[in-house]
Amino acid sequence: MDGRRSGIRKEIIMIMDILIKKHDLKKVNIEECFVEWGKEKLSQDPKKYTYNSILMFHENADMDYYTNYVKNVLNVDDFIALTLEGDKLTELDQLVYCGGDTKTNNLIVFLKDLYNNLDTFCLIKFRNEECIDEIHIVDDTFNAVNLFLHSLERSCPKGIVIIKKNY
Repeated sequence: MDGRRSGIRKEIIMIMDILIKKHDLKKVNIEECFVEWGKEKLSQDPKKYTYNSILMFHENADMDYYTNYVKNVLNVDDFIALTLEGDKLTELDQLVYCGGDTKTNNLIVFLKDLYNNLDTFCLIKFRNEECIDEIHIVDDTFNAVNLFLHSLERSCPKGIVIIKKNY
């Protein structure tokens, strides 16, 4: 019996990474989270970041991993990679599945903030940990949000790369 007949959906594992220029972090309220040792503030290993105290990320040091996805558009050496932690992507997935209003969802607000405040960045949403089905260069917030939301559709979930690059 397949998953459709039994009512059980095969679980899709999703991971979301953001490639962003380090000097652009403050433009979108992304700050490093430090641990305190006495009076000294120390970086974590791997470094952790927060967006408006709502979304948590950790930094990926292996930038070569992203080269195949953006090689003809971005130089990965100009960016840092942040991986979303927690269940915010799953929450958005459930919201899309239930037909809920996504306008105020934290990830959608974050994506809009990136588009409104940065000239260049890259969002990568992996399907089943490493699969990418589509790569888009999008300079419009509305289209980017729609592409991202459509990548979550249960009938055809997609791994997607959305790049904003002002030339």
